[in-house]
Amino acid sequence: MRFSTGNIFALLLTLLVSNTVVTDAVVAQQFKIESQIYVGGEDQPSSSNVTMFSDGLVFDFQSKGTQSHEVTILQPKQHRTILLDRLRQMKLVLDDVQLIKMADALRRETSQDERAGFLVNERFEEAIQFDNGAATLKSPTITYTVRGNRPTDLKVFPIYSNFIEAFTRLQVSDPHAFSPFPRMRLNETIRKLGWIPSEVTVTFEPNPLLKQGLTATSKHTFISQLSAADQAQIAEVKAEWLNFESVDLYEFRRLKKPTALQRVANRQSP
Repeated sequence: MRFSTGNIFALLLTLLVSNTVVTDAVVAQQFKIESQIYVGGEDQPSSSNVTMFSDGLVFDFQSKGTQSHEVTILQPKQHRTILLDRLRQMKLVLDDVQLIKMADALRRETSQDERAGFLVNERFEEAIQFDNGAATLKSPTITYTVRGNRPTDLKVFPIYSNFIEAFTRLQVSDPHAFSPFPRMRLNETIRKLGWIPSEVTVTFEPNPLLKQGLTATSKHTFISQLSAADQAQIAEVKAEWLNFESVDLYEFRRLKKPTALQRVANRQSP
């Protein structure tokens, strides 16, 4: 089963493309969210990133962490995600149908795994405290606590909701990323409340994947406009998007391609 402490931010960050429709009325919204991830009791973030929302597109830049050379671009209206590797000057284009199929296959695989099955099979109890803008999801192994509030401009939330769904689902394309399924459950609560989180904490009790357990916190700052420097960064990435060579998932993720026999076996598996 896939797990990487270095990618724990993917468990926390805001995220599969939901059924929320991105209309022309909200396409022009421009804002950004700055995020930092703290693992355990560390004072310094283990990773940080900036997510920019501009004219119907989303650009996610990791400024500190193991994948700071990668940029994620979401195209909600085209139902497509583009990953850029700025070091190797290549791009990977994934459509929603591919990611949905990959997520379904991974869910089935995880549910039957003796060590990792809890990531799919455990049920969460939900408790919401509206007076202080907090919600808790608790299962026997995992506890999420989220704090947040509704944005002043309500047109922002459908854009944000699409982002958190797409970003979570994207994790299924990376064998080294943490399982997205617990976070998908948290996304349901966030969508229901209409909140943009300011802080998310996840605690794992000791389990077969994390023998010592784990606590991590993400902190998010909503900024209602993009600066001139932000716009310049987006323009630079758009140029790279057009010029970088397009490669397949195996090359982009440095994965070994399956043999013909393995491909036949995969197609015949239930």
